[in-house]
Amino acid sequence: MESREHPTEIATSDQNSLADASTVGAEGTPSVHAAEKDALPVTEPLTFPEGGLDAWLCCLAASVSMFCGFGLTNAWGVFQTYYEEKLLTQYDPSTIAWIGSFQLFGMFAGAGLAGPVFDRHGARHLMMWSSLAYIIGIMLSSISTEYYQLFLTQGLIQGFAGGALFGTGMVATNHWFREKRGIATGIVAAGSSLGGVVWPIALNAMLNGSTFGFGWTVRIVGFIDLGLLIVCCILVKGRLPRRDKIYFYDRDLFRNRVFLTYIAALFLCFLGLYIPFFFITVDAINKGISVSYAFYLITIINASSAFGRIIPGLIADKFGRLNVLFLAAAMSALLNFLWITSSNVWEITLFAVAFGFASGSCISLGSAAVGQLCPHPTKIGYYFSVALILCALGGLFGSPIGGALVDAHGGYDRAKIFGGCVGIAGVMLMALTRVFLEPRFFAKV
Repeated sequence: MESREHPTEIATSDQNSLADASTVGAEGTPSVHAAEKDALPVTEPLTFPEGGLDAWLCCLAASVSMFCGFGLTNAWGVFQTYYEEKLLTQYDPSTIAWIGSFQLFGMFAGAGLAGPVFDRHGARHLMMWSSLAYIIGIMLSSISTEYYQLFLTQGLIQGFAGGALFGTGMVATNHWFREKRGIATGIVAAGSSLGGVVWPIALNAMLNGSTFGFGWTVRIVGFIDLGLLIVCCILVKGRLPRRDKIYFYDRDLFRNRVFLTYIAALFLCFLGLYIPFFFITVDAINKGISVSYAFYLITIINASSAFGRIIPGLIADKFGRLNVLFLAAAMSALLNFLWITSSNVWEITLFAVAFGFASGSCISLGSAAVGQLCPHPTKIGYYFSVALILCALGGLFGSPIGGALVDAHGGYDRAKIFGGCVGIAGVMLMALTRVFLEPRFFAKV
């Protein structure tokens, strides 16, 4: 075991095993725990490039993979409306929302499952197989006409495969950056926002303004993603030593009250975070907004979200990721209540801009904070996976609960109140996490 005076170090060997003889706290302070059975003698200090061609190309390619995967999930509102009005008219909104919710669940759960696999096998093969599965899911959904078919292809296959793409890109980026992790993960996460801008416009044009029809619309999306993901498979790569086997349980994580409180906060925040993404279009139409403009509200949310993922990342690297994340989560929760009072096109548009910015900050900084709270950088994949599975559960149940409230009360206000209340509960736990780490009010955390 190492003493507290020695810097954090890792082992490199012919088998690329890692030494876990020491851990690093949120600010890089070493702490001692019992060495794992696979630990090896310490040989080399751990460093992060914080830039360079390979690092930024990996970051950019990870962002492109988010554009292909998570970006299309962010366009679910277009599919929700299309299914309600044309393809699945015999089903109620809550039932249809389960497809999108399960896809969202798969995005986070798939990323969570990919984390330990990444720690053992690295990025290349994981990226290739995830890309192949994702394209297969898109192409199969293009020939789907029944609810169960869309649930399996769009919800299950695209969800989990897209999640593996998300997890691989995000963990790989964390291998290259530490001090600049906020802006780097913000750039990666901005890819999904860009996809959320481009895909709704493209889907709306092809589904409602052309003769392509549903099948060819989805196939065109698949061919575009195929070309982009081939490039991503080449450029996304990790650099830290791999673990000698896949770990799905780490007792130290479940003894870490700071991290457990933090992931509970993420669960509650994500329980309500995606309700506006799912229902803002239909809610706007019910309030008399034109159908053509209502479809663009998802695009507006995602365009604003792109700025929310990058700008707060820059600020967070200077003033503390948890500090900025707390403010963004509080803003997201409170905006749900303001959404209730929005009744005309300008008010709903202002809500979309504000919520997009705040929610984008939550998504990108939520991932960056995991890297900060992880006790050892070569365990990032595992800690990232546990956090994302909690986010996945929040995403899975949040929107269907909102849909059930809509069905029960005939309006969207109860769903908005639900999103705001669970968001506030999450903010309270996030504040507790911050106090556990550093009770001083103005400290950088």
